[in-house]
Amino acid sequence: MLGGECLLNNSKVTLEMVYGEVKKMSDKLAFIEDVIEEVFIRTIPEESLSKEKLEEIKRRVAEMKKGDYATLEEIKSD
Repeated sequence: MLGGECLLNNSKVTLEMVYGEVKKMSDKLAFIEDVIEEVFIRTIPEESLSKEKLEEIKRRVAEMKKGDYATLEEIKSD
């Protein structure tokens, strides 16, 4: 590997190429997370949740996206 480049199956691979692929995967994952959130929120009958509970769900999804996780036990105790 010289200057951030390597050969893989006789093809030149640069760190920029690897970064580009990782970025694409990250963007796809963010999109999938958004779709799951939207499906989850739309499938919950609105009349069964208070406005406060729906906001709490949205807040927790936002926390998960930032990497802040809670255990199942913590969620159950709320």
